[in-house]
Amino acid sequence: MTWEETEIRVYEYIKSIVPNNVKVIHYGKSDSSLSDIKIMKDGQELFYIEIKQMISQAGQFVILDDGEKFIFSKQNKVDKEVCIPIIEFINENYDKYKSVGTAGIEVNSSHSQNEERIVSLYKNEKNVQYIATIDKDEKVIIFKTEDLSNYFDITGFLRRKRSGSSNISKTNEQVVKDEMINFLEEYGIHKDKVTFERDGNYFVMTIDSNVNLEGKKIEADDFIIFVSKKHKSGNVLTRLSNTNNPNVIFTLEYKESNPGTQENDLITKLR
Repeated sequence: MTWEETEIRVYEYIKSIVPNNVKVIHYGKSDSSLSDIKIMKDGQELFYIEIKQMISQAGQFVILDDGEKFIFSKQNKVDKEVCIPIIEFINENYDKYKSVGTAGIEVNSSHSQNEERIVSLYKNEKNVQYIATIDKDEKVIIFKTEDLSNYFDITGFLRRKRSGSSNISKTNEQVVKDEMINFLEEYGIHKDKVTFERDGNYFVMTIDSNVNLEGKKIEADDFIIFVSKKHKSGNVLTRLSNTNNPNVIFTLEYKESNPGTQENDLITKLR
């Protein structure tokens, strides 16, 4: 089951079990800045529910190497306090981690430290009070965020990863046009077949051709152009940073042996 299918299945199931005066709003999709489901009652936002597949990732934050140790990046928008113990563990083994590449190295910090990071992310930073998944029997399992370790094993990894994407600014439009036109010539696509337009914050490229470029990355001088999602008749172009800093990220793996769903707790809370 794909993550899109998982989200829809869980969303529809939660709608079916909550009281009629509760509004269930599905955000989710590929935007990791938003939790998947918002729960509202009597016009008031109550909390969110996060949807996870049986194997998924969470809790990413960036660290910087100053040549002697790793430090917490000021660019992170996460709770620093729960990240520090994990960084300290990495620094105790600095020689092991200092040459980390994109393949990554497992970070064997304690399970309690890993759990604290993920629970803090969802409960404190995103107001997620419940997490939901679908088990191998395709049953929806719902549980309180603070009970995460009863349902998922949590493993930390350190790997180098480019920073996230952002929309193309108006000042970069011409650079992006020039780079994309040069790139498309390699596909035999003349510039007359390509149009660019701005739709709000989106910078959209439309090609009069059947070529599929979604997912392509094109190097510019100071950043990378990413051919992103479909938008109307074209593709949104976004910007990826050339920075390649180490990231700590956690893998969650569902435990077949667990206390079972806590959906009755959710229903009771919403009455």
